[in-house]
Amino acid sequence: MPDSYLRGKMGKKIRQLEPELMSDIGEILGLKEILKIPDPLVLEGGDVIPFCHQNQRYLLIGYGRRTTKETLYFLQEQLIGSGIIDGIVGIELAQWRINLDGGMLPVTDDVIITHPESLINGILLNRTETQINPIHFFKDLGFQFIEVTQEESLYRLACNCFCLGERKIVAYDLSERVYNLLRQHHVNVIRVQGKELVKGIGGPRCMTRPIYKEITTEAFS
Repeated sequence: MPDSYLRGKMGKKIRQLEPELMSDIGEILGLKEILKIPDPLVLEGGDVIPFCHQNQRYLLIGYGRRTTKETLYFLQEQLIGSGIIDGIVGIELAQWRINLDGGMLPVTDDVIITHPESLINGILLNRTETQINPIHFFKDLGFQFIEVTQEESLYRLACNCFCLGERKIVAYDLSERVYNLLRQHHVNVIRVQGKELVKGIGGPRCMTRPIYKEITTEAFS
């Protein structure tokens, strides 16, 4: 839905103005807000990964420390019920894991990079609810896994990549082992210097926001 956006709902007070700013930018660009997340639900962008498989449109959503599980049921009712998406894959995160994109990310249509111990449990929401094992679920879909260590996921942001499509991603240059594994899976990795950026506990996906509209200087004048 390139002309629409879904605004996050931050739990920490210091971050609650971020969705307001992004919403203002969306309005300037003429984008339409799909819905608003009500109180007291929480939905953080790092927990939300759009995902398509065999023409089915899903949202992968991590929940636990930040995003609330109840948010998934709200989105199930609002988005699946209206036909906007086909399903939600909810993934319960370990309590020390902040967001999903720090512990798991599909980087191509057949490769997922993950720290398995970050993923505790899972649910598949469509018209019903099914308990799943996240690793088994994606392996059954035909995905291959590149597994990273906790140290690589936490301090090198090895899972937190920005996907450009056509087997091309942007990643930090902090983990040679993971880089070589990605190359073996025919993933083209554009590496950027991350030695200083990683100190902010965020990776390329955290700091990149694709905008699908043509931008002109007049839009911001």
